[in-house]
Amino acid sequence: MAEVGRTFLAPSTPAGHSGIATVRVSGPSCPRIYREIFYSEPVHRLASCRDYRDLSGEIVDRVLVTFFTGPKSFTGDDVLEISCHGNPLIVERIVTDLIDRGCLPADPGEFTRRAFWNGKLDLSQAEAVADLIHARSWAALRCARRQLSGALGHILSGVREDLLSILAAMESAIDFSDEGLSEPKWEEFRGTVLLLRKKILSLAETFRNRSAIERGVGVVLVGAPNGGKSSLLNALLGRERALVSPTAGTTRDFLEEPIRLGPWLIRIIDTAGISESASELDLLSMERSREKLTEAELIFWVVDGSQKLGNAEKIGKDLTGRTGAILLNKRDLPQKITQSHSAFRALGWPVWEVSAKISEDSGRIRDLLQKLLEEKRILPDGEDLAVNFRQMALLREAAEALERAEKLLRENFVRAECVTEELNCANKTLAAVVGEGVSEKVLDRIFSTFCIGK
Repeated sequence: MAEVGRTFLAPSTPAGHSGIATVRVSGPSCPRIYREIFYSEPVHRLASCRDYRDLSGEIVDRVLVTFFTGPKSFTGDDVLEISCHGNPLIVERIVTDLIDRGCLPADPGEFTRRAFWNGKLDLSQAEAVADLIHARSWAALRCARRQLSGALGHILSGVREDLLSILAAMESAIDFSDEGLSEPKWEEFRGTVLLLRKKILSLAETFRNRSAIERGVGVVLVGAPNGGKSSLLNALLGRERALVSPTAGTTRDFLEEPIRLGPWLIRIIDTAGISESASELDLLSMERSREKLTEAELIFWVVDGSQKLGNAEKIGKDLTGRTGAILLNKRDLPQKITQSHSAFRALGWPVWEVSAKISEDSGRIRDLLQKLLEEKRILPDGEDLAVNFRQMALLREAAEALERAEKLLRENFVRAECVTEELNCANKTLAAVVGEGVSEKVLDRIFSTFCIGK
């Protein structure tokens, strides 16, 4: 754990050569360091171009320096940001000089952690900083920005206010139970608790969006050997990623590649063909394919339309109850299967006639894929929240406490003390979502995943 009151620094831009690099300093020594290096008084939020002189008086570089006076800074303390030319030698010289002047290297996430300590961010917002940095799609960026704006904390603040109102009324009833006051409105309290529990659980359920937002939506290509799955993967990617051969069974293991579909990240997964082959290697390959099917949000059943369906019809039965579409492939060849085949009707999936050899079909498949994802609501709304595992676990714990409180409120004789205990438990747990009462051990674990300069 970093010491409170220390002045720390870190490069905030990645290592390597670049046009500009930034070194950030935060802490009480920033005004002194500014005066020592630039021979002038720092002015809040004034960016100025100055010579950076090290302790020996040598000019290291011509830099753009900005000073932020606490608490009007990201961390809430005095902050110094130095932008220099992006030569690693210059960055190293500046960092070394700042350490010689009394600064300490920052711990991972220390800048954001200091912002949390100083009340600039709640813990859910602090976690969103890392989400924003590591987002791999525009949808993920939108969700991170919403979290960073404090949306989760705002919702939970309203829930906790309602909880505290119930607690105040119940505790008043307990304190003055012997003074002949009217019976508390237990049924009204119970209705409010039910509503609050529903709201909390709906927030916890947004965790399922997390994988789709962070890792991308998994779309699995499945089918019999030599159906054209690998060719379709290459067409969607716009490059030769998978080895394609007329020989059946070329793909022995799954291949996974990301593509961008509008604001979303999609993971296209090409699997080994499923057949009645009895070789040990084929059986292992097919087992891996079936594992990928269970993980997929959406399935493309790729069928060679130029051949009879044959034993591959059994694949359709394995896909019952899942979400997907049938790609009736090789439409450039004479067709032996129609869209109205009984196996397709039984599955109830849309059937698209396509060909990996027709250039415009890759765009058609992308458009149809996006439409299907939107129709089935597989893609979460970019404006939705997507809580992380820590937040989800706490929300479910709070919901369980409210469930116990609601059961107590249904009893003929309400034990008010037991109800208030459960409501207090729920309130304390919700507070932990935004960082109230969280132990240093938990904070260490969270911020250790951050990069050094953030």
